[in-house]
Amino acid sequence: MASQPTNPSVPALVETLDDMPDYYASVCKGRCLEPEYMDGCTLAFTKKGKPKTGEYVCLWFKPEKVPHGEHQCMVKRVVMALPDECTFPFNAGLWVNAVPFMIVEMLNPPRQFPVKASDLLGIHRMLGEVDHDGQGMARLPRSWMEEA
Repeated sequence: MASQPTNPSVPALVETLDDMPDYYASVCKGRCLEPEYMDGCTLAFTKKGKPKTGEYVCLWFKPEKVPHGEHQCMVKRVVMALPDECTFPFNAGLWVNAVPFMIVEMLNPPRQFPVKASDLLGIHRMLGEVDHDGQGMARLPRSWMEEA
């Protein structure tokens, strides 16, 4: 089992994304995507499909790559996607003499940085901002699930 963050606002770390639903929503924490997405908005994601350049994604980091007390996932925009051959869970044995990486960016302040595939549990595509019912349930448009 993964370690537990001491910050009560940070969820417990996970070792695998296998039990995650194909579609889910999460509350955005932080201002790094403003003005596109505001702190506290609810964002929907899917495990389906490969992220493309220009799309927003949720990067899920391996527990050992998460600084103590930090969130295990972060939402960023893809500047350069991973090679199509790169899949998750990541198998380093398939990549001799190279570690595939992607480049992502945040908007506030503007910054781009590389992310190694070997640091990740997975990458989920963002579908967009959604409303929620105030009781923890988000409403995803059916069309999003059909398109993904």
